[in-house]
Amino acid sequence: MKHFLKRTLTMTLLFFVLIVALELLYRLLKVPKIAHHDIYAKAQNLVPKINNSTILVIGDSRPEWGIKPLTIAEKIKEAGIEGNVVNMATPGKNGLDVLRFLVKNDIHPRIIIHGYAPNYGTHKNHGTDTIEYSLYNRKYEAFNHWLDKNCYFRDQSVWYWIKRTPLYFKSHVYDSLGGVTVTENGAYTARAVEQHKMFSGFTKNFKKAELNKYEAEANELIKKLQSKGSVVYGVYMPVAKKIYELLDVTENNIPNIPAYNRFYEWSSFTYKNEAPAHDSTFYYDDCHLNPVYAIIFTKKLVDSILTDYSVKYKH
Repeated sequence: MKHFLKRTLTMTLLFFVLIVALELLYRLLKVPKIAHHDIYAKAQNLVPKINNSTILVIGDSRPEWGIKPLTIAEKIKEAGIEGNVVNMATPGKNGLDVLRFLVKNDIHPRIIIHGYAPNYGTHKNHGTDTIEYSLYNRKYEAFNHWLDKNCYFRDQSVWYWIKRTPLYFKSHVYDSLGGVTVTENGAYTARAVEQHKMFSGFTKNFKKAELNKYEAEANELIKKLQSKGSVVYGVYMPVAKKIYELLDVTENNIPNIPAYNRFYEWSSFTYKNEAPAHDSTFYYDDCHLNPVYAIIFTKKLVDSILTDYSVKYKH
């Protein structure tokens, strides 16, 4: 038994040394590292901060990249509105799990900005309403995210390097309120092609029943939150024209979510209101707003929301 334990310990140490040696080698070779987004550590850190005075952003990666919570915080301070700001949008999320969490825990934020995501069947939520929020889980998920960001054995970075496949993302840098600034490698055209391909797949597999399901549940959850005082704004985030044409699955561009206090159909915002171009002036990839324009867009959106809120709902 003692011999077995000694061999096991030796093999474990050798394995650990091999992992460390490979990690150092990949760094010496300057192998590009995949930049990981944050989902679960972000949730552990921010969901417990949501309260009845919060201005909350939910949805997928488009509002996560494109609606800047630090800018919202500046705007509400100027407007004399008390409360904190949380951006709980994350990639591949339609926001319904956050709405379920709020209803389940009787939390009704002051303002909710819901990034409308009509391709419901392709969006998988991340269990915000079923996760346990604790100090242990917060530390555990933070450590997991650190490993993802720093360790090659956690992903396919080396495999991509061997295949000479370029990485689109250089980094994801999160602010304290859940907003993210993404740095890409500048391959705008290649990214746009990939996004178009992805959304073409969404459109090909689109099921009206799934859209109806998404809208019906969103409407019901929003009504429950409004009954407790929340004001909920829907926004169709801007996309380039080629992507917009693939996402245009609603009736006359209006979602069947009548509970919204107001809906901003701004999917075509850049090429209808700003300029005919829909390129790197506004986007990283025809789909996500770039960091510079995201701040401009956030100011325009929040100015409109706060004007509407102050006139109709501020007491």
